[in-house]
Amino acid sequence: MTDRGHDASPPVPAVLPVGPPGDDPEGWLRESARRLVALDGRTGGEQVADLAARTVALARDHLVRHRVARGSVARSRRAADTVRGIRCAAAELAQVAGWIHVDAERHAEATRLNRTALRLARAAGDRDTELLTLLVTTLHETQLGRATHTRTLVDATLRRGHLTPRVEAMFRVRSARAYAATGQAGAARAEFDRARGLLLDGGAAADPAWAWWIDEAEIAGHEGAAYLDLGDVAAAAAPLDRATRLDADGAPQYRMVVGAQLLVARLALRDWVDAGRVADRLLGSTTTGSARTGRVLRHAARLAVAGAPSSLGDRVVALARRYPVHVVERS
Repeated sequence: MTDRGHDASPPVPAVLPVGPPGDDPEGWLRESARRLVALDGRTGGEQVADLAARTVALARDHLVRHRVARGSVARSRRAADTVRGIRCAAAELAQVAGWIHVDAERHAEATRLNRTALRLARAAGDRDTELLTLLVTTLHETQLGRATHTRTLVDATLRRGHLTPRVEAMFRVRSARAYAATGQAGAARAEFDRARGLLLDGGAAADPAWAWWIDEAEIAGHEGAAYLDLGDVAAAAAPLDRATRLDADGAPQYRMVVGAQLLVARLALRDWVDAGRVADRLLGSTTTGSARTGRVLRHAARLAVAGAPSSLGDRVVALARRYPVHVVERS
């Protein structure tokens, strides 16, 4: 893995992914979102966040000038379809940018972008993007200590219904994390059980295209993180280990945080042998992490320095130093 804390980091172009909107604003928006996703996967959200925000700002200015963002009345069915397509693409771009800012722990901007994505998706009647944005928003709200708001959003989504089993499973996971964040272990376990049961129903033709990442490893990783939130480190280790094993052949870059959480659990349990195995795997990984991963690894480094054998402590500290210190803001 490239050391992102030093000058060896791969540079991110200080330009927009593509030129300014032209005669095909919908195509420009979708290509911008696609390129931002690719950049995020290569370098991590922290390095792409500013670029994502500038891209959304340029898109917003274009849409306002053309009266698309403020509900202009189309004079024909074709014009209405064009406006809807542009709004759907704009919602997708804002959603991608919102996720990038969540992963980079740029909280105020993440909240603003997620709200923009929700507004545009709802205006366009784009339920798929609305649901994905709600999943990002509820993850973020719980991270910010607003678990009650997470449960409100999840409950409203479940009451509205029309979710595939796989998508409902992920909303159950969000509910479980919110319960864990407020110390309600029994309710959290019940929601994880529901999520696993729903996932056993398998995929459906009606699943949104983005739902590919909702799998057993995703649920196991969140279950382990929930036990960490509850202070039950012993219970956290097994699902975190299962998640990393299921992802052994490759995983989305954001899941590196699960390996970091497993390292924290092993260090807290003073399981030096397995902690060393996890640290070595993370050191040898070519997967890009994120500001969230860096925060967890700095916690791991503090645990290692406080009690681990020196050789293990040195490796964990070296791992944490790959990530620049990011000052966490509150929205």
